Order: sequence, then structure tokens, then C-alpha cells
Amino acid sequence: ALALGACGKEAPPPVAETLPAGTVVLTPARLRTAKLRTDTARLEPVSLPLRVPATVATPELSSSRVGAIVEGRVDAVLVIPGDRVARGQPLLLIHSHELATAHRDFSAAEAELGAMQSAYDRSARLLVDEAVAKEEVERRAAQLATAKAEYRRAQEIIDHLSPSPEGDVTVRAPSAGVVFEVHVRAGEAVTPGTTLVDLGDPTQLWATGFVPENAAIAVTPGSRVAVVMDVARRGAQFADE
Repeated sequence: ALALGACGKEAPPPVAETLPAGTVVLTPARLRTAKLRTDTARLEPVSLPLRVPATVATPELSSSRVGAIVEGRVDAVLVIPGDRVARGQPLLLIHSHELATAHRDFSAAEAELGAMQSAYDRSARLLVDEAVAKEEVERRAAQLATAKAEYRRAQEIIDHLSPSPEGDVTVRAPSAGVVFEVHVRAGEAVTPGTTLVDLGDPTQLWATGFVPENAAIAVTPGSRVAVVMDVARRGAQFADE
């Protein structure tokens, strides 16, 4: 090399490295044009979205499922889903033989109470004139108390059935809210316990997601959750971030 330098000749260019086929070499200018950025490979935690089906409903304490208390036939449905109702507002009318029985029992209790009241008043007047024993008056008083209790019981049953002017049993809203669903139609036969109407408060809703057991380990208290509504399927999905 010293000898060649001394003679004024240049050193030969370095031999280019042979690259594998398909290798692309980017110059600094090409890197800037492609807007590529390089970084050091390292391990970092990465969160993957977990999508699970969910339902949206009112809390149990804010919802009411109104059921039938008598056996009979639905004569009229007075509300539709979406109606806002007040506490005690009529929801349905049910024609039931139980209301007729309750009216007969009330009439019998009313007549018995009148008879017992008259018998007690008469014995009380006779006791003043000492024309009857005190024990007889006390017996009449006990019978009167029993008749009054039976009368009150019969009256409470009538009030509980809430007869309509047409003689039907009136089903009333136990609390204020919005009608979510009506489960019966006019003409249907119902029995005690049949679900009639669902009521709730739409201002407070709970979303309940169903996470598979093998994915539950990825959900921890404090995890961010987004609820995506699916209007077409009337459902919801949880997107766990």
C-alpha cells in the first residue's frame, strides 16, 4: 500500500456485501419519504379488547313485575310499552268470579254485622232494666266484635280487588315508572301469579356482561369498560379495554 501510494495510485474500492434476494436497502432519503421509524425491540404489556355479550336492564330494586292476583279473563289492557304511569294507575281489567264471591261475602258480613249490632243494643237496654243477665250482654258484645272483624275482612278484600265501574278487577301500578313490556292481551285467561306487565325506571340502567370462564382472569376491578348498544338486536356488548 505504501508503495502504491508513493507511486500515486488509488486503493481499490471495497467489495460490496452480497445481500439475500428480495432485500431492499433504504437510504436515509427513502426512510424520510416512507416515514418509517425504527425502535429498539423490548417487552411491554399489551391490552387486547375483550368483547362479550351483555344485557341492559333496570336494577331489581327499580323494577316491578306485576302479576295477576285472581283467576279470570283479561277484559282490557289499558297501557302499552313506553307509557309512563303513576303509582296506583290502572293497567288492566280482569273479569273474575272471585270479585262476585267477594261481593257476596261482603253483603253477608254487612247483614250479620247489622243483626249483631241490633242484638247487642237490645241486650244493653234490657241490662239497664235488669231484665237480662250481664253475661248475656257480654256474649252479645263478643258476637258483635266478631261480626265487625268479618266485615272489615270482607271490605279489605273488595278494596284489594279494586272493582271497576264495569265490575272487573282492576290491576294497578305498584309504583311509578315506565311500562317496559305487556305480557298479555285482551281475552287471555290468567291465573294467580301470571306475569302481566313489567315496569321500571329508565333513568337508571345496569349493563350485565357474560364473560367466559377462561377469559375472566383478564377482567379485574377498575378495568375500563365501554357498552356498545346493538339496536337491531336489542342487546348490548361489553368492550373491555
